[in-house]
Amino acid sequence: MRNIFLFIGGLFLLVSCTHSKCVTANSKSNSKAKVIYQSQYGGTGVEEHFTLNSQNEFSTYWAETTMQPIEQTPTFNFDEKMILVKNFKSQQSGGTIYEFKSIDCTENQITVNYKITSSDGMVTQAITNPLMIIVLDKINDPVIEFKKIQ
Repeated sequence: MRNIFLFIGGLFLLVSCTHSKCVTANSKSNSKAKVIYQSQYGGTGVEEHFTLNSQNEFSTYWAETTMQPIEQTPTFNFDEKMILVKNFKSQQSGGTIYEFKSIDCTENQITVNYKITSSDGMVTQAITNPLMIIVLDKINDPVIEFKKIQ
């Protein structure tokens, strides 16, 4: 009987941890930016964003956030690219989808447009901390704004 409960508990844990995705280079993307990682559980739960500007800084953050070996960190030329990390506010349940729509860049101003869709059906009853990691062309001293669109 104990083994059955352990099996069911392990199965539940395994199934509940599949809400992260790594977006491959073959995914459709805006020519200036691409989402390389999204997760409902990887963020801080505090509405914030920041940039990562070196491979070492990115590798450390990637390994801590994705729980993958540091050797599996995607590599970028940080003379040409930068990483933008967006943490969204904690949600009381799953089922909310954060979708990158477009990015507008003018001089050093970056506006990231995204859409939030909530599920009308049954959702996971767990506190989620959504996270999005975006790679884009490098801009010196960027002023970054995330704009929710309908």
